[in-house]
Amino acid sequence: EQAIRGLAERGESEFDVDADWLRETRPGLVITQDTCTTGEDGRESVVMRALDEADLLGRSSPTTILIVRPHTLGEVLESIVQVGASAQAALPAQQLVDSCRQRLRQVAAC
Repeated sequence: EQAIRGLAERGESEFDVDADWLRETRPGLVITQDTCTTGEDGRESVVMRALDEADLLGRSSPTTILIVRPHTLGEVLESIVQVGASAQAALPAQQLVDSCRQRLRQVAAC
């Protein structure tokens, strides 16, 4: 806890994203919750800063950035569908979500 407090006092974050690795590998898809923030107002995203440093945010970038922010079970299930679509696995993702919804209905019926 002290180490985290010290980082915050110096305006640093406990989260670290390797911009050099992103620049070298140029991934086709980056999935983030984008909750890792730093700075005085807590608004500067560590993830977005690293993506920018790696030159992956421009129109010519080969990288798709998917930001998911689920807060409810329904949003989690929808996020699975979004991730599946972004990863060219839409059908398996939808099948998983359908299966989860069926199980939830079964539990609710008990």
